[in-house]
Amino acid sequence: MQMSMQSRREYLSAMRIWYLRAAARRDKSRILNELEATLGYARKYAIAAMKGKPEHHGPRPKRCRSLQYQMVLPVIQVV
Repeated sequence: MQMSMQSRREYLSAMRIWYLRAAARRDKSRILNELEATLGYARKYAIAAMKGKPEHHGPRPKRCRSLQYQMVLPVIQVV
């Protein structure tokens, strides 16, 4: 029986709290073993999922590049 995506997210977020609180490597290893067995994740993917995603602060601001050829711009526009 497979879990729904919503159930996986809930389970993963609950386990992430336990993983981040675990200080000993043995405890983290047990949590990862449980994730592998329950969700069928590969170990490296489970580690990445436990670390969490970096915060996303929205789109990057556009870079304002200076015009290097501002004095020559009228000549270029004519050509």
